[in-house]
Amino acid sequence: MRYVQRLATRQKIKWKKKPLDPVKHYGEPADWMLREEPKIPIAVKVISFWTGKRRSNAPQGVIDGLKKIKYIVKQERELDHGESMDLIIVNSINSEALNSEVMDYLNSLNGTLTKNGMISVMHRYNHGLSFGNFNYVFNLYKNVYKYFWFSEDDYIVTSSNVLKESIDRLNDPQKNIGFVSTHFLHGDYAVGGTGITSTGILLNCHGENLPWNDGDQKNWKAHQQAERQLTHGITAKGYELCVIDNYQNRRMVWS
Repeated sequence: MRYVQRLATRQKIKWKKKPLDPVKHYGEPADWMLREEPKIPIAVKVISFWTGKRRSNAPQGVIDGLKKIKYIVKQERELDHGESMDLIIVNSINSEALNSEVMDYLNSLNGTLTKNGMISVMHRYNHGLSFGNFNYVFNLYKNVYKYFWFSEDDYIVTSSNVLKESIDRLNDPQKNIGFVSTHFLHGDYAVGGTGITSTGILLNCHGENLPWNDGDQKNWKAHQQAERQLTHGITAKGYELCVIDNYQNRRMVWS
């Protein structure tokens, strides 16, 4: 909520006492706040960042992590996603992923701008891996943003207008799209849970909390099940999944 209050201060927003139900009012203008331009962006991209040991053989550690996040931020500042969008980087930390150089760089990003919105950084204990981070941010800002874009730190979009195209698909009355993958699909599973959907769909399919492993953190199967359940829960409600057009040439995997 501090972030919202900071936005309110920056934009001279006058808040009503009681926000309206985001489920009931999904799809309508954000009339639970009276504000002057510029408006709060309609979307937020949440990147889960980690510099510790990884499950794969991909590069890892502080040096590679710092190089990677600098490249991600460079991309986010250069690309125009086609719609207003804030960027939240959640830095997962524990005893093996706590470096002053990384922390200083991330903290320097707070309040800086991209072409579509503002960057905010959070530092959260590594519990639940990426989906613990996604659920944490969703719970903080589900009353603020209309669309959520979840992303692992090693799946990097390199093309403009992906957000706009995805929102257009989600709102296409001729289809029933519930999730647009920005990486690739494996059946009804969006790999890494990386993609774009709406707050209304998430609330309809998962309620107040997104799936994540809050139990044994060494149980990799439980983490994988939570990851799959994000999109399984969406298709179970009758929605379809899709992937961005020409995705092979519009994203990269950091390796």
